[in-house]
Amino acid sequence: MMPLTDPQPDFDLLRRLREGDMAALSALYTKHSAPLYRFAVLQCGGADLAHDIVQETFLALMNAKGKFDPTQGSLGNYLFGVARNLSRRALEQSRRWVSNEHEDDAASNWADASPQPMERLLANETAEAVRAALATVPPHYREVVILYEMHDFSYAEAAGACGIDIGTVRSRLFRGRALLLKALNRAGLARPDTKMDAAMKQEA
Repeated sequence: MMPLTDPQPDFDLLRRLREGDMAALSALYTKHSAPLYRFAVLQCGGADLAHDIVQETFLALMNAKGKFDPTQGSLGNYLFGVARNLSRRALEQSRRWVSNEHEDDAASNWADASPQPMERLLANETAEAVRAALATVPPHYREVVILYEMHDFSYAEAAGACGIDIGTVRSRLFRGRALLLKALNRAGLARPDTKMDAAMKQEA
């Protein structure tokens, strides 16, 4: 969940990090790593890969001197944007690997490839089925659904994290919800009174 809060504490920690204070890095990691991991594991489907993406996101923050502009949004949104790009790159690499192995359904194989259950997030059979359904949604729709539905991003925050405009967020969210509900229905999980179904009826 990413509520609108005072961004100054993050900016102060980032300034300290750039001055060489590793305790500031630890504080930033403690604050932001869990939601980043949750996004990455839902986007890519693998716990190990999600951990790698979180690590690379913070390495990028350490190495990207001057790239983060506080006037363009919060540090949290910036980190989600980095994690989003890394997740997309990982998905593209997985598709190439699956193609080389002559498999037809990259998304399904990627979702099934995780050797471990998701830590404290999707630990039961129903949640695993939801994760599998989510993995069938194309990445550019899936990332918006994850940010809006599961992290409580606003349209503006999702737009900033994904590098798109609010209108595109709305259209991708509507399409992503429809695709996810279709997959959930196939799995016998969706109900008429779900939050997403109600929202779709309201927007339609």
